[in-house]
Amino acid sequence: MLKIATLFSGIGAPEEALRQLKIKHKVVFASDNGERELKSSYNEIKKLTKGMSSKKTNQYIEELYFEETKKINYPKITYLANNKLNHGDWIEDIRFGDFSYYKDKVDILIGGSPCQSFSALGKRKGINDARGTLFYDFARAIDECKPKVFIYENVLGITNIDSGETWLRMKEIVKELGYEVNEYILNAKDFNLPQNRIRVFLIGFLNKPKNVLEFSKVELKLSMFDFLEKEISNDYYLSPKGFAFVTNKKYKNRAKVNEKIIMCQKANQQFNWNGNFIFEKNKKIEGKHFGLFNGEFGSIRKLTPRECFNLMGFSRKFIIPKDEINDQKLYRQSGNSIAVPVLKEIFKQVINNLK
Repeated sequence: MLKIATLFSGIGAPEEALRQLKIKHKVVFASDNGERELKSSYNEIKKLTKGMSSKKTNQYIEELYFEETKKINYPKITYLANNKLNHGDWIEDIRFGDFSYYKDKVDILIGGSPCQSFSALGKRKGINDARGTLFYDFARAIDECKPKVFIYENVLGITNIDSGETWLRMKEIVKELGYEVNEYILNAKDFNLPQNRIRVFLIGFLNKPKNVLEFSKVELKLSMFDFLEKEISNDYYLSPKGFAFVTNKKYKNRAKVNEKIIMCQKANQQFNWNGNFIFEKNKKIEGKHFGLFNGEFGSIRKLTPRECFNLMGFSRKFIIPKDEINDQKLYRQSGNSIAVPVLKEIFKQVINNLK
């Protein structure tokens, strides 16, 4: 059985990719702090948790997050609704995780940290050059648990921070941990998903891979309309103000209507009329705007959270806890995820090299 672990786990796109591939797997550990921020400093917490076991530290950090932020870890709710994981193997904050506990227990480690610059740091040798950044903790996890393969994902813009110096140093750091590392720039629309979502991946093998990973473009046969739901609540249809905004050419870079290929989903999608919208000809909704678009009358609506998850490649069986999480947070979860079809192709090639 394949043993995987994820950091910055979000809602679990890698796990969903493996389910769709029907590959039996076990999640060894997962980690996400739900975009919350502690008031206590890192050093204060390290002092308080000194001498604690890994699982007691995890429990302490989990309680501290709720005590200090009074906020719920919503990605964790979605993740655990879809994946089995021992409670002690959910690491609330990557910075305080002891990954040596999982040494040699992980086949593939997957994650992608927020963009940060190393420009303010010194020129220390090795992993310590990244200390104080979340990438440091990702690299530390690799160093401590020694997965056979790691997959690191991020936005393409990370390669341009500090004129490319940050990205170059990040690659050097993981190579210095003993991995053969290659870089891939992949767009979701090249994997038959109608979304223009370009991401950069680092894939590192502890042992030299048998075969070179090559990603060929797949013909895009699907459009946004293939991912829409049939029954839509009236709540998703736009008011006169929203209708006017999304049909105004002045805002064409922020809002698009009836495009076959959607823009890159973002954390703020569907908020303040950002993102992709659907025009429904001759559709009249009580209390909503019925207006003119491209010479025809009708109504315009937002994509629903389920449709946004569909357009990230999640199956319709994927559980969305709508009773516990509001739409704005669900849109954010979808926009922060990884395109599932891209991960499926990566997994197929990586696993082939592990056989």
